[in-house]
Amino acid sequence: MHSPQTGFTLTELLTALMIASILVATGAPALSASRDKARANHTTQNALHAIQHARTLAIHHQSGVITLCGSSDGHACSNDWSQGWILFADDNNNHRWDADEPLHQKDQHSLDGQLRWRGSAGRPYLRFTAVGYAMEFGSLTYCAPDHDPRHARQITINRPGRARLSRDRNGDGIHEDSYDKPLDCAS
Repeated sequence: MHSPQTGFTLTELLTALMIASILVATGAPALSASRDKARANHTTQNALHAIQHARTLAIHHQSGVITLCGSSDGHACSNDWSQGWILFADDNNNHRWDADEPLHQKDQHSLDGQLRWRGSAGRPYLRFTAVGYAMEFGSLTYCAPDHDPRHARQITINRPGRARLSRDRNGDGIHEDSYDKPLDCAS
């Protein structure tokens, strides 16, 4: 006596694999876009917290200027924040961190994408006074590695030292800058 055999035929297996591959192919772009959006939001939130922390330190420090700047080596300032940033008390006001000055934060990381500061007068740093005013104002822009404008984000810092995140005001999927122009990462 033979017991009945159960299983799938080759046709049934191929049909199931075809359906699974269609589902994966249609779901992968949405998953990738969701991941890229989360990365953009996370990056700008971290930078926003560093900016807010710098302003708060300046108000509490009361004896000098607090400087925040991009830094690839954890010591010198640059406009590119993609490799990290440093936050320090610039007691001698020479616009760089010296060994005898307090280093309040050192964030070294390597981003997929680019985080670039464009400040007033082209200065590569952002400084706050004891009353919380920004001595440099401008914008910090994140661009994804593929330069897709849907994943661009921007933080704008005004003269009184307030930082504001970009938003998609018109619902087209692309954030706008403070002048209501779509963020562009092509250049």
